[in-house]
Amino acid sequence: MHCVFSTKRRANSISDPQALGRYLGGVAREKKIPLLIAGGTNNHMHLLIALPAAVPLAKAIQDLKGNSLPTAKEVGFLIPSRRAGLPGEQFLFGRW
Repeated sequence: MHCVFSTKRRANSISDPQALGRYLGGVAREKKIPLLIAGGTNNHMHLLIALPAAVPLAKAIQDLKGNSLPTAKEVGFLIPSRRAGLPGEQFLFGRW
């Protein structure tokens, strides 16, 4: 399954795509979701996962999203928005 994460408004908010990919690999491993490859740029990420038959797609996405965003903010993978009127980090794990 090919999953794409996009930043809100395609803002260049991902400071280190490779590090974020490694982090998501750890989340996937912990949740027993085989991650075949991860990559991306400053405004989106790609994950290729081997979705186990017993795991619904929605659950896998929820596990990856729910565990990733808080830590991504804390660790500094995300760059705060500099656009007036918008909240802090502009990374959105909801645009798959």
